[in-house]
Amino acid sequence: MSVEKQIKGLVVQIVGNRLLVRASSAEKYDAETSNARLAKRNGTLIEFAHIQVGDRVELEGTVWPDLSVNAKSVRVVSLYSHPGTFSGKVDKINIPENNFTIKSSKQGAQQITVDAETAYASSVAVSLSGLEPGMSVQVKGVWERNRSSVLARRLLARVRMLNIDITGQLMLKTPEALTVTANGVIYAINIDKAKFVSKNNKPMNVQAVAMGPVIVRGKHIAESPKIFASVVKDLFIIV
Repeated sequence: MSVEKQIKGLVVQIVGNRLLVRASSAEKYDAETSNARLAKRNGTLIEFAHIQVGDRVELEGTVWPDLSVNAKSVRVVSLYSHPGTFSGKVDKINIPENNFTIKSSKQGAQQITVDAETAYASSVAVSLSGLEPGMSVQVKGVWERNRSSVLARRLLARVRMLNIDITGQLMLKTPEALTVTANGVIYAINIDKAKFVSKNNKPMNVQAVAMGPVIVRGKHIAESPKIFASVVKDLFIIV
């Protein structure tokens, strides 16, 4: 004989469209959810794929003697929005997935997702593509299961430019930029405001710079391989 029942418990396994739920009484219910209404704690509808092992859920449905359940509704009480403010340095940027990661001393690594409602609070970065590794950011947003995944509502990027002086090999050049390798790092060199000099410190232009050893002086964001050059010195050509 079946009974209509509400079950509260923890998702311990997911197989197909079924949830294996362990109740506080230690009983394990096998819930078929194909026809169930799936929602967050606040009632917002979700897809089955949003449910994870470890989530706390409330089931309503028909329970059979073997503890199988034809679920009519599943409410995932683990899924509800917490506001928070987080700060850290930009580590990696994933533009196709609309997210980036930051590292902070308090939270460790966090994935920050942006969407059309994310506001950018400074001219340093007015979109995801404006961020650079090493930038300091403050993120106001919401998280659900844990703080390692945050949806940004407001993003403030700050940048502190540091002096840098490298000696490396010029691998590629265009009228706008250079690519230089030094100490195992590939640097992208912005040359908009750079002056070029020969080995004996005579002025020259970018077209005359030889593919080979160079010194690059300028500024960059900490941990970023992008340099805004003030001086590029060719260590091969003497004018």
